[in-house]
Amino acid sequence: MGEGTGVPAALGAMLMAMGKIREKGVCPPEGCVNPMEVVELAQTKVSVGGKKGFPIVVEHIDKNGKMEKLDLFN
Repeated sequence: MGEGTGVPAALGAMLMAMGKIREKGVCPPEGCVNPMEVVELAQTKVSVGGKKGFPIVVEHIDKNGKMEKLDLFN
């Protein structure tokens, strides 16, 4: 559960401390968080199983069912 709940909450807290989240009150993540900032922070500040970087995989599946893994950093 740590990877699903604790790590995202910690990343959010880190972004708040860095001044990247300025909205006040309750709002959905898509309303106040830049997703690429979360991904970049996860890749540089998180380690899982002794490996640096949080394993984030983004896949696109087209209408024909063809799957393509996307590289977010290129």
